[in-house]
Amino acid sequence: MPAKALCWKFMILSSDKKKAECTICKHQFSVSHRSTTNLNRHLETKHPFELEAEKEKCLSAKPSATPDQPALVFQPIAEIPGPSTSTSSSQKIQPTMVETLERITKYKVGSSKKRHLDERVLDLVVMDMQPLSVVEDRGFRRLVEALDPRYDIVSRKRLSSQLLPEKYNSMKTRVIEELRSVAHVSLTTDCWTSRANEAYTTITCHYINDDWELRAPVLLTRSEGKRHTSENLASELRSAIEEFYISDKVTTIVTDNARNIVNAVEALNIRHVPCFAHTLNLIIKHAVIDVAEVAAVVKKIKAIITFFHSSTVATNSLRDIFSGKNEAMRKMKQDVETRWNSTYEMMESYLSQHEEVTTVLCLSGET
Repeated sequence: MPAKALCWKFMILSSDKKKAECTICKHQFSVSHRSTTNLNRHLETKHPFELEAEKEKCLSAKPSATPDQPALVFQPIAEIPGPSTSTSSSQKIQPTMVETLERITKYKVGSSKKRHLDERVLDLVVMDMQPLSVVEDRGFRRLVEALDPRYDIVSRKRLSSQLLPEKYNSMKTRVIEELRSVAHVSLTTDCWTSRANEAYTTITCHYINDDWELRAPVLLTRSEGKRHTSENLASELRSAIEEFYISDKVTTIVTDNARNIVNAVEALNIRHVPCFAHTLNLIIKHAVIDVAEVAAVVKKIKAIITFFHSSTVATNSLRDIFSGKNEAMRKMKQDVETRWNSTYEMMESYLSQHEEVTTVLCLSGET
């Protein structure tokens, strides 16, 4: 039986068999003796990605040939011979000058395709919390060039000065619109300091929307460049509440137990609720400190883990012990004073490999 041209995966032949329609873009072609020359040319220039994907699909699904059942063969560039046609089915089509230029010409700055790809790069930065400099990384640029040579990747400056502000304003408008239909909201807020020693305040809003879904968008993370006094914090909270038009909707503000933020919430005459997790963490922390024996054990374990984190020789020795037992070495976690539950996690990570750690310490003379 004659081989079936691959282009017919994307074309529909009319009832009179004189026209074919592309199922992707709905373009129609006149068909003479069911010749596939124009059809293949159209797919190769206008829909190369879809055509390549179908080629790979056909190759992966190709059944093995048997004596009784020959394998089905697809010919990407071929002509199906008619009753009186003698044209070679392996004849290749040379692209025109216009088609060649279209393949290498960059997308125009204002084109919908360029805008769409720019927004996808912005999604990468926003959703995966990637730095803006990712668009300048050589490996990422090579990947984009290989995926679509016609796309000139968006610049870091345009991301930061145009696309990111547009995205922020769009999302902010959506949050404000949703908050208009909400009767009551609660807020959580916390103050923190970045690695660059800059003071920030983050405010999150919690509410149930019309579809009975619990929502918790971050209203802002902002640095006012001021000290975290009660007056300054109260001013930041009041400004955020007014900015999102929820002045008459805030019923409760949840914070940690720091005196400055507690006073700030009280100054706004809004009900304050201390964070339960933070309160529980303080209770456990003081309980550990107040029991001298427990505090001594915690201090010693912290010193041991600090030693292993600073000594590559000790770490390699510990890894060798686990390798001899055909086990993977487990990471020892260090206690962080401001991180909830970290003391427990530190002790648990140490106790799970107490014998191996003790062996290394004895061999190294650090006991």
